[in-house]
Amino acid sequence: MSLTKCPGCSRLCFSKYASCPNCSRIFEVGELDTKVTLENRAFNKKSNIVFLTIFLILMGALVFVVLRPQSTNLLDNTNIGNKETTPSN
Repeated sequence: MSLTKCPGCSRLCFSKYASCPNCSRIFEVGELDTKVTLENRAFNKKSNIVFLTIFLILMGALVFVVLRPQSTNLLDNTNIGNKETTPSN
């Protein structure tokens, strides 16, 4: 038994009710169960897309961190402070 919106008044009611406690609309047998099943499928599809997107972003970040070239210290590659003296004649 789960909550779903009444097709008549859009208020929440349990899927096993025979009628809406708000607007007194009488439901056909299985009408709300079918609606609940469709809502669950839509929710599962959306949640799968969100999970897949987050997973791909995290995997991309991991690949970027693992495969990036090793950077060296910039000061090791420059001659800052190491003035070479040239012999003057």
